[in-house]
Amino acid sequence: MKKIILSMLILCTGLWLFTGCGKKETPSEAETPSTMEEASSEETETEVETESGEVPTLVVANWKGYGADEDFGAPRFEELYNCKVEFVYFNSVEELYTMLQTGGIGNIDVALPSTVYTQTFRESGMLEPIDTSKVPCYGDLIEAYLNLPEATGENGEVYALPWTWGTTSLGYNPEAVTEEVTTWDVLYGDAYKGKVAFFDDYVTALMTSAIHTGQNPSDPDHLDLQAVKEDLLALKENVCTYWASYDDYLNPYTSGEVVIGNMWAGTATQLKNSGTPCNYIYPVEGTVGYVDMWCIIKDTDCYDLACKWLDFMCGEEFQYNFATVEGNAHNTVNNKVYEKLTDEQKAAVWALETPSKVYMQPVLTPEQQNDWLEVWNEVKAN
Repeated sequence: MKKIILSMLILCTGLWLFTGCGKKETPSEAETPSTMEEASSEETETEVETESGEVPTLVVANWKGYGADEDFGAPRFEELYNCKVEFVYFNSVEELYTMLQTGGIGNIDVALPSTVYTQTFRESGMLEPIDTSKVPCYGDLIEAYLNLPEATGENGEVYALPWTWGTTSLGYNPEAVTEEVTTWDVLYGDAYKGKVAFFDDYVTALMTSAIHTGQNPSDPDHLDLQAVKEDLLALKENVCTYWASYDDYLNPYTSGEVVIGNMWAGTATQLKNSGTPCNYIYPVEGTVGYVDMWCIIKDTDCYDLACKWLDFMCGEEFQYNFATVEGNAHNTVNNKVYEKLTDEQKAAVWALETPSKVYMQPVLTPEQQNDWLEVWNEVKAN
């Protein structure tokens, strides 16, 4: 049945989905190695099979090219646990939400929303609580990102684990933008008309505009949405492209079509490491912060394997590789890894300098989500 539903999802979404575990596994006695040194000396694989003896498949929903599908990600996990990992790729968390609503529940096993969406997923009954006793690295995770209210149930249940944190701030090509850049104002006016890229995510878009208009985007109850809408419409005159993925930004930026815009810190890292000029700054008005979190999807038949996936993704081996990989490094959430990083490695992911004002994505009520999304849709349609 799982294979049939997944095939239907392929037809509906155009995304690749494959077969799943078939049943919940029993916990394995072998644990994921906690360090790279231990991993390299590991000689035996952990056998995780279904009752029929088939190798189980874990279906993972994520953005394409976002760490988990690197060689040190899924292939290494498959090697450790004698399993298969198949990816379902999405371009927005709204797309993931729709995917789960239309057949993904019970077929997708783990997924990666950000904190602002985790509460929506949890309150919609889409997530399984995480048994942290099956995630040995849990105690190594940076406390500031643990037990966030968005990811915690009424009785303290944990519904998501932090995986990486970062900012969506202001990036630009210093060869094309030669003035000193300190403020979001640089995106407006005639200097870079038709050369701006802006994130096609309604939460980040409205937060960025709220910051620019002198408001607190982390306090949605007191946000002047009309002022935000007018600000975004003024910005639209300068926008060349609304981007939703790394490629959406990298291609026009490297061709010179785009020279400035808000971007993920990871995008700036990729550009810098590829030799493409890129400066990434935190404007004086403030910047948008996020935490991406792994969740276990409701009714998975791979619960124990899903816990192992979370432990591996947040554990020392993967997190070190993720924080230091050439061209696409990201901030770590693992204390042990952060202590190992040099200042140069921290600077490579824009983590050496701490922004003075970071506004984390707020938890929105369903009504606020609708209001924010309506504003964004009106801006793009205007």
